[in-house]
Amino acid sequence: MNKKITVEYKINSQYLLDSYYAQSGVLDKEFAESLDRSIADNMRNFLITFDDEKMLLHNQDKSETNTYYYQDFYQIHKKADGYLFFVNCTIFYFIKFDLFKPEHLTILDNKLRPYYEKECDVPLAVIENYEVTTKRILTGLKYLYRNITIGMFVILFIILIDFIFIKFLYLCYWALFLPWLGINCVCDYR
Repeated sequence: MNKKITVEYKINSQYLLDSYYAQSGVLDKEFAESLDRSIADNMRNFLITFDDEKMLLHNQDKSETNTYYYQDFYQIHKKADGYLFFVNCTIFYFIKFDLFKPEHLTILDNKLRPYYEKECDVPLAVIENYEVTTKRILTGLKYLYRNITIGMFVILFIILIDFIFIKFLYLCYWALFLPWLGINCVCDYR
């Protein structure tokens, strides 16, 4: 791909519907409309330029340009009606095939093919066939009760020690030993 491919798109509620349908297979018109209302007017018109190694995303309203290298994308998905370019696991750009000329689409598809469906994160754990039973619930409650009980005993012990220390200091039972520690205490012996 020696030449640059440029497409222009505008973000509106239909674009958002298409984007989230391509990303998760869900059509929620109310969500798309509320999301559309929340997007600022200066974040609507974009010009995207593709070359050999990167995608340039130019915000026409703000005259800002972001550069994304294909290898640095979190993932690139080719869906039935467009490309999904994931910057991270939640932020993505959706570009419909309708925006491209057929020959440009073929060139871009060949360039992006090595990056499709790139595996980025290996799941740390997978829970399969997990069943909630009364035994598991009771075990969880037992651990919760034990931890709360231990915490309450620690708090009560701290309060008791604090109360005893203040009581002895106030009544000056330790008045004979405090001067040896360098603490002067005026006591009222009644």
